[in-house]
Amino acid sequence: MATKRAREIPPTVDDILHYSRIVMLNDPFKEIAPKEEDRHFRALFGCSPDVSLILWYKLLRNDLVPDKGTILHMLWTLMHCKIYPKWTTMKKLTSADPKTLRHWIGLFRDSIALLECSVIRWSKRKKGD
Repeated sequence: MATKRAREIPPTVDDILHYSRIVMLNDPFKEIAPKEEDRHFRALFGCSPDVSLILWYKLLRNDLVPDKGTILHMLWTLMHCKIYPKWTTMKKLTSADPKTLRHWIGLFRDSIALLECSVIRWSKRKKGD
Protein backbone atom coordinates (compact mmCIF):
# COMPACT_ATOMS: atom_id res chain seq x y z
CA MET A 1 0.00 0.00 0.00
CA ALA A 2 1.13 3.54 -0.63
CA THR A 3 2.10 5.78 2.25
CA LYS A 4 -0.76 7.85 3.51
CA ARG A 5 -0.91 11.17 5.26
CA ALA A 6 -1.76 10.52 8.91
CA ARG A 7 -5.09 11.82 10.09
CA GLU A 8 -4.63 14.31 12.92
CA ILE A 9 -7.66 13.13 14.91
CA PRO A 10 -8.43 9.40 15.05
CA PRO A 11 -11.95 8.53 13.91
CA THR A 12 -14.63 7.84 16.50
CA VAL A 13 -17.97 6.06 16.55
CA ASP A 14 -19.53 9.46 15.81
CA ASP A 15 -17.54 9.59 12.56
CA ILE A 16 -18.78 6.11 11.65
CA LEU A 17 -22.37 7.18 12.36
CA HIS A 18 -21.88 10.39 10.34
CA TYR A 19 -20.82 8.40 7.26
CA SER A 20 -23.55 5.81 7.81
CA ARG A 21 -26.14 8.60 7.73
CA ILE A 22 -24.70 9.69 4.39
CA VAL A 23 -25.01 6.13 3.06
CA MET A 24 -28.57 5.91 4.38
CA LEU A 25 -29.26 9.23 2.60
CA ASN A 26 -30.15 10.93 5.85
CA ASP A 27 -28.97 14.31 7.08
CA PRO A 28 -25.50 13.44 8.44
CA PHE A 29 -25.76 16.09 11.16
CA LYS A 30 -29.20 15.08 12.43
CA GLU A 31 -29.01 12.60 15.27
CA ILE A 32 -31.78 10.08 15.82
CA ALA A 33 -32.55 7.94 18.85
CA PRO A 34 -29.44 5.84 19.60
CA LYS A 35 -31.26 2.49 19.75
CA GLU A 36 -33.05 3.18 16.48
CA GLU A 37 -29.85 4.30 14.77
CA ASP A 38 -28.01 1.22 16.05
CA ARG A 39 -30.80 -1.04 14.76
CA HIS A 40 -30.71 0.63 11.32
CA PHE A 41 -26.91 0.45 11.25
CA ARG A 42 -26.87 -3.27 12.06
CA ALA A 43 -29.59 -3.99 9.49
CA LEU A 44 -27.66 -2.24 6.73
CA PHE A 45 -24.03 -3.03 7.60
CA GLY A 46 -24.27 -6.31 9.53
CA CYS A 47 -22.44 -5.13 12.65
CA SER A 48 -22.52 -2.38 15.24
CA PRO A 49 -20.83 1.00 14.76
CA ASP A 50 -18.30 -0.04 17.42
CA VAL A 51 -17.35 -3.19 15.50
CA SER A 52 -17.00 -1.23 12.25
CA LEU A 53 -14.69 1.23 14.04
CA ILE A 54 -12.60 -1.68 15.34
CA LEU A 55 -12.44 -3.02 11.79
CA TRP A 56 -11.24 0.39 10.54
CA TYR A 57 -8.49 0.48 13.19
CA LYS A 58 -7.43 -3.09 12.35
CA LEU A 59 -7.17 -2.14 8.68
CA LEU A 60 -5.13 0.95 9.60
CA ARG A 61 -2.86 -0.91 12.02
CA ASN A 62 -2.10 -3.59 9.43
CA ASP A 63 -1.63 -1.00 6.64
CA LEU A 64 -4.52 -2.53 4.69
CA VAL A 65 -6.57 0.59 3.98
CA PRO A 66 -6.39 1.08 0.20
CA ASP A 67 -4.73 4.28 -0.99
CA LYS A 68 -7.29 7.11 -0.73
CA GLY A 69 -9.77 4.70 0.89
CA THR A 70 -12.19 6.18 3.41
CA ILE A 71 -14.58 5.04 6.11
CA LEU A 72 -17.38 5.61 3.61
CA HIS A 73 -15.82 3.10 1.20
CA MET A 74 -15.49 0.57 4.03
CA LEU A 75 -19.18 1.07 4.89
CA TRP A 76 -20.13 0.48 1.24
CA THR A 77 -18.22 -2.81 1.48
CA LEU A 78 -19.94 -3.87 4.69
CA MET A 79 -23.32 -2.98 3.21
CA HIS A 80 -22.58 -4.94 0.05
CA CYS A 81 -21.49 -7.98 2.08
CA LYS A 82 -24.59 -7.76 4.27
CA ILE A 83 -27.30 -7.36 1.62
CA TYR A 84 -25.39 -8.44 -1.54
CA PRO A 85 -27.57 -6.45 -3.96
CA LYS A 86 -27.19 -6.00 -7.71
CA TRP A 87 -24.93 -3.09 -8.70
CA THR A 88 -27.88 -1.03 -9.91
CA THR A 89 -29.44 -1.41 -6.46
CA MET A 90 -26.16 -0.38 -4.81
CA LYS A 91 -26.12 2.66 -7.08
CA LYS A 92 -29.61 3.63 -5.91
CA LEU A 93 -28.72 3.02 -2.27
CA THR A 94 -25.46 4.97 -2.32
CA SER A 95 -25.85 7.46 -5.20
CA ALA A 96 -22.44 6.30 -6.43
CA ASP A 97 -21.44 5.06 -9.87
CA PRO A 98 -21.34 1.23 -10.15
CA LYS A 99 -17.76 1.37 -11.47
CA THR A 100 -16.70 3.37 -8.41
CA LEU A 101 -18.57 0.98 -6.13
CA ARG A 102 -16.96 -2.10 -7.70
CA HIS A 103 -13.52 -0.50 -7.38
CA TRP A 104 -13.75 0.38 -3.68
CA ILE A 105 -15.77 -2.63 -2.59
CA GLY A 106 -13.28 -4.94 -4.30
CA LEU A 107 -10.28 -3.27 -2.66
CA PHE A 108 -11.82 -3.21 0.82
CA ARG A 109 -13.21 -6.75 0.51
CA ASP A 110 -9.72 -8.04 -0.26
CA SER A 111 -8.21 -6.02 2.60
CA ILE A 112 -10.81 -7.26 5.08
CA ALA A 113 -10.23 -10.84 3.93
CA LEU A 114 -6.55 -10.49 4.84
CA LEU A 115 -7.61 -9.88 8.46
CA GLU A 116 -9.24 -13.32 8.69
CA CYS A 117 -6.44 -14.90 10.73
CA SER A 118 -6.46 -12.09 13.30
CA VAL A 119 -10.25 -11.81 13.57
CA ILE A 120 -11.71 -15.31 13.39
CA ARG A 121 -10.95 -17.56 16.35
CA TRP A 122 -11.59 -20.98 14.81
CA SER A 123 -11.71 -22.69 18.21
CA LYS A 124 -14.52 -20.34 19.34
CA ARG A 125 -16.47 -19.92 16.12
CA LYS A 126 -19.46 -22.04 17.20
CA LYS A 127 -19.61 -21.13 20.87
CA GLY A 128 -21.78 -18.01 20.59
CA ASP A 129 -18.95 -15.48 20.70
